[in-house]
Amino acid sequence: MKRRMIALSLSLLLGVALTPAAIAQSTPQPTLITEQEVQAIRVDAYLYLYSLFTMNLTRKQLTNVEPGKGLGGPMNMFQNIDWQ
Repeated sequence: MKRRMIALSLSLLLGVALTPAAIAQSTPQPTLITEQEVQAIRVDAYLYLYSLFTMNLTRKQLTNVEPGKGLGGPMNMFQNIDWQ
């Protein structure tokens, strides 16, 4: 009986503390970013991500070959290229 009363009391207290008004007051409001910050984010994204995408595309193209045919081959396999 005492456990139920304690659980009920705690749930009522938490229910009051977590009302939408209390949550709205505790969360910070988002700030808007300027056009210059947007442009800086775009430049950074291009500079840092373009090379990763290009490297991944090149890896997929070079490893999408049957073993022994053409330049490249499956991943984790060595290829001997004879330049005669």
